[in-house]
Amino acid sequence: MPLSARSSIQRIRSRIACQACNKRKVKCDVAETSRPCSNCQRGGGDCIVLPRKKYRPRQPRNKSTSSPDRLDELGVGLESSEDNHDQLAEMGVGDDPKFPDDSPDTYLGKAIQTTTKNAHQLILPLSGDKRGPRCTVYDICDAVSPQDSLPCQPPKGASHTMHKPHQVEYMRSEGALTTLPADVCDDMIWTYFKHVHFFLPIVDAQGFLNDYHEQGPHRKHDLLFWSMMLAATNFADADLLRRSDFPSRKAMKTAMYERAKCLYDLDRATEKLKLIQSVILLSFWYTDPQDHTGAWYWIGIAISLAQGIGLHRNPRSSSRTRQIHPQEQALRRRIWWSCVVRDRWVSLAKGRPMRIHGEDCDLPFPTSQDVLQELDSVADDARRRFIPADSTALTSFWLRLVRISDVLGGILRLHYRVSGPDPTMDDIDKYAQQIKSLSATNSGIMDEWSDTLSIHAYQIDLFYQATVAILYRPYALNESAPPPTGAPLDWHKVALRRARDAAADTNALLQRLIELDAIEYLKPMIITAIIPAMQIHLSDCKSSKALTHDLATHKIQLCMLVLSNLRVTYWSADVMYKLFDRAQKILDETRASQSSSSHLSDPQPHLAASALQSTNTGLVEPQAHSLMDSQCQSDGLLMTDLNAIPQDTEQLWYSVSPQFSNVDQLLSPGFSLSEDVFQHFFSNSDAGVHGQHMSLMASEPVDDTLYNNIAF
Repeated sequence: MPLSARSSIQRIRSRIACQACNKRKVKCDVAETSRPCSNCQRGGGDCIVLPRKKYRPRQPRNKSTSSPDRLDELGVGLESSEDNHDQLAEMGVGDDPKFPDDSPDTYLGKAIQTTTKNAHQLILPLSGDKRGPRCTVYDICDAVSPQDSLPCQPPKGASHTMHKPHQVEYMRSEGALTTLPADVCDDMIWTYFKHVHFFLPIVDAQGFLNDYHEQGPHRKHDLLFWSMMLAATNFADADLLRRSDFPSRKAMKTAMYERAKCLYDLDRATEKLKLIQSVILLSFWYTDPQDHTGAWYWIGIAISLAQGIGLHRNPRSSSRTRQIHPQEQALRRRIWWSCVVRDRWVSLAKGRPMRIHGEDCDLPFPTSQDVLQELDSVADDARRRFIPADSTALTSFWLRLVRISDVLGGILRLHYRVSGPDPTMDDIDKYAQQIKSLSATNSGIMDEWSDTLSIHAYQIDLFYQATVAILYRPYALNESAPPPTGAPLDWHKVALRRARDAAADTNALLQRLIELDAIEYLKPMIITAIIPAMQIHLSDCKSSKALTHDLATHKIQLCMLVLSNLRVTYWSADVMYKLFDRAQKILDETRASQSSSSHLSDPQPHLAASALQSTNTGLVEPQAHSLMDSQCQSDGLLMTDLNAIPQDTEQLWYSVSPQFSNVDQLLSPGFSLSEDVFQHFFSNSDAGVHGQHMSLMASEPVDDTLYNNIAF
């Protein structure tokens, strides 16, 4: 039957109702409230929901489904974008199992609509570029109207989802169907928009806050809501945790993640953009060696979904996007560039290749209006309650982070690509100039800013200094590394000096954050940002010069102090603290062993130097360690003495397997490893062996590869 004839027949839609309400012919709200429905709850009866029967439109026999008549039939009577989607769903195009993704009707039946007057209004999913089969096949079939002339939107999800009874019970057991207390919900949303939104502006603030303002805190909590709560928990204060009945941030994060993950696993109706937003926020969850989910897993899903609906392409370069509202275009830009930011820093943290390649993308950088314009449409009461007053300055910080992350991607590709030309001084100078243009001086940092703005600004500066350190790190930590083509003879000294300057500036920023009492509000990616500075300090701790060694020890202890405080919130901070604490003890044992050997072989010439070294060690190192120990005791996180680890084999500390296979999971925002992950990593090597191989790290090309594999 032609579609024009079908449209004249009124379609009777089936209703979702329990057996009791269906028998009584009364309205049932089981789809909104889950079992039992309101009627059964009042009547005290059993609320039983049976699965709906599925009907498929009959197919005419002895007729190809991809014939021209079939193609014409699909294009008739589609008059509005939203009606188009509903009619396509009713016809079976898109969601019907009889049209698999690789069927001819999927390739052509949804695309070739040029024989009808309303074909230009058809909303199509992104079919890829000309490297795939669809675009080229379409152009061959219809060269007059290229595929790019048809508008493109991501397909909308179903308006209602029917879950099976056991799935509803699972969601209820995980807490996904519960609602937070009104005061807790308000404070968590305020925390999200204060600490998360302007660092990762992926949520439609206008839509979310206006809906929340109208419906109140008892609205149904969906996947995006619980994902937002997961991200906000990193900054929840003690009073908020108490009112939420959680003993710690980690406990609350676990609960929020389990609720969001439950809804994700059973998801059937979330729109693509909301699904991408939720998955990006889920990437702040941690993992352990037995769990395959984590930052790397979730951000990979987000990037894949984003590329699937074309977020990486410039919408203004094609007539496809005539029907995309400018506000939605701004949201799509924010989401994509947030994926880029996360991709760069997670790649650095994990020591793995980046998933996003700049040559495949042409989406322009976001602007301040992409973030700020939608805030003007937020209800006045909601804006006063949830949007920070300094939103303009906070937006400028995010734009700077986007640019810094873009430069970081180029640096990572320059230094760590498997194949390609060797770096040249022109490459180094190019990235150095790009970084310099993004310095705090050029970004308008002001001393008269409020503490809140200063805290955000200092964190962006930490990302900036980390990028500088990473540019010079391969040459600063490895004197035998081949210099870039065209480099001066003293290049390694120049690189070391610049890397030390970046590490020193990192310490200065951490000191300012400590003075502002802001360590507990640091973003999870900050752990990744301070690791390059700690590597440089640790390398200087090997120096034979007493002053250089002692100064580096002081500097690394400041970073350790910050990690110690962050262990309360982030599992990865605890792992990094243990790694660098053990590394310092290895270096101390090495220095003591070398000093003892020199004293026994020739005691007189080295007596004064040994005494001086003992004096320096006695005055400097115990103070730093006592400071750390007192801090650990105050947090209730004092670690087991790592000196008790057995040392009875001769293995290199960086070649132990299989524990080393898990070390690439050490430092990604929100990642975790087991408490004893480093016991075999550092074990079974005496001080002399440690000293020998730590010395080799500074002179062999494997050094920088090792640091990269550890996923800093």
